[in-house]
Amino acid sequence: MSRKKSPTSHSYPVQIFCNGIPESHSKKRSCKKFSLEYRSNNKSEQNIKLLLPEFIKSVFHLPNRIQDLLEIAAYIFCADRYTTRGARDNLEFHSWSRHFQFFIKVRDANFWNRNDIKIQLGEALEWMTGDRKYEFEFLPGHRTAPVDMLDSEEHAIAASGTPRVVLFSGGLDSLAGTVDLLETTNDSVWPISHNSANTATIKTQRILIDRLQHFYKDRINHHVLQCHLHGLRAPEESQRTRAFLYCSMAYAMAIALGQPRFYVYENGITALNFPKRSGMINARASRTAHPKTLRLLQRLFCSIFENSFAIESPFAHKTKSDVVGLLKERGRLDLLNSSVSCSKTFKDIGQATHCGECSQCIDRRFAAYATACDGEDYASGYAFDFITGSVENGETRSAVIDYLCQAKKFLHANIGNFQTEMMAELADAVDDEQDEVLQIDAIHSLCQRHGKQIQIALRNMIDPLADYPGGSLKTLSYGTDLSRPPVIRLANELGAEIEEFIRRAFVKEKPKNENDLNAKIDGYLAGHKERFRREHPCLRFATARFIPDHSNDAFDLLIETKYIRNTTSPSKASEGIAADLTKYPEEPLKLFLVYDPDGQISDRQDFKDDFEKKRNCIVWIV
Repeated sequence: MSRKKSPTSHSYPVQIFCNGIPESHSKKRSCKKFSLEYRSNNKSEQNIKLLLPEFIKSVFHLPNRIQDLLEIAAYIFCADRYTTRGARDNLEFHSWSRHFQFFIKVRDANFWNRNDIKIQLGEALEWMTGDRKYEFEFLPGHRTAPVDMLDSEEHAIAASGTPRVVLFSGGLDSLAGTVDLLETTNDSVWPISHNSANTATIKTQRILIDRLQHFYKDRINHHVLQCHLHGLRAPEESQRTRAFLYCSMAYAMAIALGQPRFYVYENGITALNFPKRSGMINARASRTAHPKTLRLLQRLFCSIFENSFAIESPFAHKTKSDVVGLLKERGRLDLLNSSVSCSKTFKDIGQATHCGECSQCIDRRFAAYATACDGEDYASGYAFDFITGSVENGETRSAVIDYLCQAKKFLHANIGNFQTEMMAELADAVDDEQDEVLQIDAIHSLCQRHGKQIQIALRNMIDPLADYPGGSLKTLSYGTDLSRPPVIRLANELGAEIEEFIRRAFVKEKPKNENDLNAKIDGYLAGHKERFRREHPCLRFATARFIPDHSNDAFDLLIETKYIRNTTSPSKASEGIAADLTKYPEEPLKLFLVYDPDGQISDRQDFKDDFEKKRNCIVWIV
């Protein structure tokens, strides 16, 4: 595999051959093919590190069907990481999804080839990943030798009481959940971790487990499954299938312990992950612990042995601030700084533990300030401080503004408006087998509490009398109308920048005509387009005169320029704007840049209001 080019998403499927199935098994030609193998003594090249024998040894024995599940989950995870989704600037305007066909040799082929099982597996994966399709063909004949003499049905783990199996990533939520179980029960806790190739994550997990074992002697039983690509760096970082691998590991441990459940600790705001702006769809929005993800996986796990099984999510109605507050209430804030929430630990961030710029870092910092725990969440652990520093990175600035906008929207939305605005998202979040009204009310209360907590955090973060640099959090929160839609903010940013450019470009000599003005503005936009795309990655804009009448292109903002000079009266400009509003599609916002160097428009506000109050446009007069 190391000699092959990593597949990318296309209209045709990517075929993956596992556990020694030759690629010649499929006669289909118009697709990418590659093999995955974790066994070192097989004829195929070993390109996955999956220490399944060590995991089985730690529990003595796992049934064949569970071993199949872990291998299937491992192959799906590694195929996900090896198959790139494409460039980041494709995320908003293309499906950013892939079509997988897996060929896997298993021990219990009759079970895995059942139509209902393949449907359940495909539906769970397609939902959690946002990928287009997952298809499976399971072949019989797979065998692995017992890992040792205790690997048999006669041997099982001895665990007193009610052992609690917990997903443990080393993040803040899983840490707080583990602490809460240890503080409120006398049961042993069995944290389950996925060991990837990320040394920083492994170190974080070990430090936290060591500290928990120190505080809660003889009650922590940490188990790890190592699984990652072997011999090459994964090109795809989204890792949406990691949830399936993690939950399969926890399910395997619960079965080994004879328990009918395991626990997923993720706060409700993160789990629901409501889109902060348009375009946050498919795999762009993580569904790792979304209620629907857990329901679909729970259905699959119930089918594996045809018995009742539950995935518990105790933090479903908690915010990140609630989670920090719980850790504070349990007297374990001293562990806060050892947990890592950052999604970009693979970046070069020096000695810091957090990048300080990703959505997880932003959420964590707001939660710490909302609960007055920022002293325990040391600022030195963040490579970048968006509170006191100038946010020059466009993606970071967009992430901070989107976060604040969503919190403000939640804070002011009554339940009727909330339900109307979030109808599609709520349909996925709500369990059809439970009271819909109660569920929506609980989600609305959760979101409103989050909005209030972010308001508190802002007051704690910003000293109104302090002098902050331009582009800092104070500027972003005070200088931006967060209630405005993103496209209006983009239009106003473009208007302000182009106005400044025009003033500088024509300080000595006015443009010859409107074409000359347009040519120079086009040049300015061309030079700055990538920056605006980074700052507003879900919005498309273009110069309107280059767009065909009633274009089907999904532009969010069209820009048109008018030049008022001696030969062009304001009334002519008004007629031109009115004609353009009829000519161009209704859907995009229109930004009219009116250059009036001689001040012929006597009442600018009236001129603007005549159009802005009636049509979907902004008139910017220079």
